[in-house]
Amino acid sequence: LGALADNGQGKESESPLSKILRYSDFIRSGAANIADIHRSFAHYSRSDTNMRVDIDLQTTLEEAMTILTSRVQPHILKTYFEQCGRITCRPSEICQAVTNLVSNAADAINGIGTDESTHASARHGEIHLWVHSALRDEREGILIVVEDSGPGLPEVDEDEFLRPFFTTKERGKGTGLGLAITHRIIRRHRGTLEFGRSKKLGGAEFRIWFPST
Repeated sequence: LGALADNGQGKESESPLSKILRYSDFIRSGAANIADIHRSFAHYSRSDTNMRVDIDLQTTLEEAMTILTSRVQPHILKTYFEQCGRITCRPSEICQAVTNLVSNAADAINGIGTDESTHASARHGEIHLWVHSALRDEREGILIVVEDSGPGLPEVDEDEFLRPFFTTKERGKGTGLGLAITHRIIRRHRGTLEFGRSKKLGGAEFRIWFPST
C-alpha cells in the first residue's frame, strides 16, 4: 500500500488510514466487476440441460421484477400483464433474459458510457414491461416488450449489436454479454427477438416472442 499511497492522486494531506480505506474500496469494486464478468461467461457458455416446466409467466416475472426494482432506481419500472397465461420454459432463463433487458434499459437512461453520464443519473426515467398473449404465424405465444425513455439504440448493424462482447458502455462498466445471453436464451426457446425505438417512451424497445408450447 505504500507504493499506492505515493501516487494518491495528489491528495498529500490524506491520512494513511483514509488512503487504505480508499484503496480497499477500489479493490472491492474491482473484485465485484470480476465476479460479474465470471458469471456472464458462465451463463453464456453453459449448456443448460434442465427440463422445461409449465409456469404461470405473470407470477414468475412479477417476482423477478420485485427484486429488480431497487436495481433500476431512481427510475420507475411499470409492469403490465394482459392474459399472458402459461408457458413451458426454463423459468430461470426467461427471468434472466427479461432482467438483462430491464437492467440495460436502466443503464441507458443513466447515460453510462456516454457524455451524459455525469448528469443523466439524476433524471427519473421510465421502463415499461408489457406481457400479453400474441399470435405469430398463426401460432399462439407470449409477447414480452421492454421499452424505456433513454436515448435509444446505437446505429450499428443488427448482427454487430447482438455479437458477444459488443457494448456501448465505457471500459469496466459492462461485459457486452447481457444481450448476447438474452438472444441465446430466446433461440433456445424457439422464440424471436426484435428491437427498435419505442413510440411511447422514445427510447429503446425490445420485443420477445415465445411460443406457448
